[in-house]
Amino acid sequence: MVYPIADAKRRFSELVKRAAYGKEVIEVGTRGRAEVALVSLEELERLRELERESDARRLEQAIRTTPGLVPLAQRARGKRKHPR
Repeated sequence: MVYPIADAKRRFSELVKRAAYGKEVIEVGTRGRAEVALVSLEELERLRELERESDARRLEQAIRTTPGLVPLAQRARGKRKHPR
């Protein structure tokens, strides 16, 4: 369910508690279309961790597939995985 902004303003305290303690994702928007969501800090941290893991996988893939790109740790040790 998407809460209209005016309704969410009136019920803000309740919706925050439901998101924080009830582990609900509360969507708020206009004309039935969600524009923002209230989530618990726990859920936000989980989403951020997933994003960091995804970023790390993409970076590792770029390092493996880009000729001449050498990880800083490898460069610091004086070793080169990819020839220039």
